[in-house]
Amino acid sequence: MTSAPRCRPSRARTAGLAHLGLAADEALLHALLRRELSGVADLADQLLALDPAALGPRDLAHAALARALVHVHAGEPAAGLGRAAAAWPALAAWDAHARRLALELSLEAGDAERARELLAQLGVPEPEASIVRAWSLLAEGDVMASLVALSACPQDHPRVAYLQGLALVEQRRFAEAEPWLERADRLLPGRVEVEVARARVVVHTGDAATAVRKLEGIAAAEHYAPRAYTGLGEAYLALGADSKDLRQAQRALTRAVEKEPRPAEAMLLLGDVWQRRRLKVPEAERNALAWYEQAAAAGLRLPRYREALARYLVDLGEGARAEAMLRDLSKEPGIDPGTPLALLGLALARADAQGAAIPAEADDWLAAAVALGADADALTRARARLNLARGTGLGRSAGDLDKLLRKRPWDIEARILAARVLVAQRDLEAAETLVRQGFYAAEPGRDEVATGRLFIAWGEIAMKQRKRKQAALHARAGFHRLIGEQRPTVELLAAVEFATDIFLRTDQHKLALGMTRELTEALPFHGDAWRLHARALFDAGESPKAATRAISKALELDPDNVRALELRAHVAARAGDRKTAREVLARALELETREPDRQRMREFHRRHLGE
Repeated sequence: MTSAPRCRPSRARTAGLAHLGLAADEALLHALLRRELSGVADLADQLLALDPAALGPRDLAHAALARALVHVHAGEPAAGLGRAAAAWPALAAWDAHARRLALELSLEAGDAERARELLAQLGVPEPEASIVRAWSLLAEGDVMASLVALSACPQDHPRVAYLQGLALVEQRRFAEAEPWLERADRLLPGRVEVEVARARVVVHTGDAATAVRKLEGIAAAEHYAPRAYTGLGEAYLALGADSKDLRQAQRALTRAVEKEPRPAEAMLLLGDVWQRRRLKVPEAERNALAWYEQAAAAGLRLPRYREALARYLVDLGEGARAEAMLRDLSKEPGIDPGTPLALLGLALARADAQGAAIPAEADDWLAAAVALGADADALTRARARLNLARGTGLGRSAGDLDKLLRKRPWDIEARILAARVLVAQRDLEAAETLVRQGFYAAEPGRDEVATGRLFIAWGEIAMKQRKRKQAALHARAGFHRLIGEQRPTVELLAAVEFATDIFLRTDQHKLALGMTRELTEALPFHGDAWRLHARALFDAGESPKAATRAISKALELDPDNVRALELRAHVAARAGDRKTAREVLARALELETREPDRQRMREFHRRHLGE
């Protein structure tokens, strides 16, 4: 294809009135080709600023339509759609290219409903009409439905290759996307969105540094390139957790949120940026959650945004909310194979904590993961968890986990599960040996082992061996390593609760207070961190005011935390404030659903708060 001449904005100032129509056509041509959009904007603005009498209605419509496309690519879809709608009546039925641009502009702006209206008016023949309908689904964010619709379209059509490639990248099926994108690049050359998509493929399948250079060039040259800033942020994230890379990723992704008509992906990646900063930046945990929630709201038609939010809620220890989300997601098509496995693990943990029965759907979730093509090792670990919860099939799980560890000795999760199976089989010595061996099983390419979880598992075994002091010290060592390893919040909380429970029972109050103080420094906006610190202050007999401040902070962050409310009642009762104690205990009783815990609260009320 012969390249079109570059836009020369000065032409609008120097050409005679007879040539203004040609200038409008030039702007429209470059808009159709999605090239030189900065020049298109400048040229169109100059034409539209002229006396309307200088241009005919058709030429004005062409200039407005060209400017509308730039609005859309600049992240201003409302302005673009408004200009296009105003230009539409002046586009004659024979003006096919301009009318088709109005249709495509609606799709690129994400207004699938408007695109369907124009499709009906234009009378587009098949198979183009089917392709437009598939594009409409993609514009709405329904990637899976779009791919299904595209599968019924002619696979040799250039636009099918274009849309398939873009849709597969949105689904993060990068290896599958590349052949389609390569074909689209050949058949529809110069499409900057295809260049961006191909660079995003390189981020995940090739050299991230190469992708960064490519995307930096696109973002600098094509300020209006869709997804360029999302791809650039994604590439910076792939380079690692270096603070400079994270800052650059944040800047690029923030720009993407401002510019893109469908910014769910950029929002999700901003959540990842802040998640990597947690334990280092006080507000990082809350910021990450806020971005994941925005991504889930913006990308409702693609389950992976809600899956990411649910996974983060699990990490934060918000199990009830995460389980509810995962239950809903498990019924949807197109979910990740890990989703039913995450639901299984969460439900089993809840049942264990509450002394409740194993969920009846457990086997169904496991079967769903198999049907979705879950990783074989992940299935081995999931079956082991289920067998441990049931207390059956332990011999088989032991054998399966042993095979997995022979293949992947660095699999810490599998090693800890295998040790728990041995504990269930009453072979504590073998369980301890297995955990200790893990300290020397480094993953290929790494010099060190992430030992935090291994120390915690060792502490759990030591408790079974009635070695309480060693158990607490192992848990304390594990906690410090978990912080360095940036492990999830829920693991930090569990480690501190496990260790401080032992320290407080053995009157080692300074050790307990030291751990809980470190926890509140690492997680200053987490209610359970302050609850654990308040409990350490309370049990150590420290100033009632200090314990009151800590537990009040916990309830400020999490007003419906039942355990924090119960502790607040104890703190108030010790301080002689029976009125407050009765009020917060009544609230705790309203929220608590487990009868043994309700009975404990009622007994405390009878003994300490009775009239």
